[in-house]
Amino acid sequence: MSSAFEVFKDCGWPAWICVLLGAAGLTAGFVGLVFLLTRARSVAWIPGAIALLLGGGALSMGVVGRQWGLSRMEEALTSARGEIDPSQEQRIREQGTIEAGHCVSVGFGAGSLPFVMGGLAVAIGLVLRKKPAA
Repeated sequence: MSSAFEVFKDCGWPAWICVLLGAAGLTAGFVGLVFLLTRARSVAWIPGAIALLLGGGALSMGVVGRQWGLSRMEEALTSARGEIDPSQEQRIREQGTIEAGHCVSVGFGAGSLPFVMGGLAVAIGLVLRKKPAA
């Protein structure tokens, strides 16, 4: 089991984008949920939609980071053909696939909460928007 720092480091630059999108989405989701608790309920869906998009972006960036990591690994193995033995190549491919998969974990960790918060703010905000204020 890898530590959180090792997972983040293995992912590389896509991890930073995931965290940036997740932090922005978390902020927007928090604003949307605060709007639900105030009189501004009718506009809570707007920051909620932004949080939903940013959370989805963080989740997607995790998948993109995995694909980027796999392509970099294959590129390195292709350039070293003939210089390493097949068993070592297989071990490198297995470890590279594991490390590239860490980007999905980072994306899920950074994007899941903003995605859920945004979805709640959008759903509740749109339902409350249609109801007349009492």
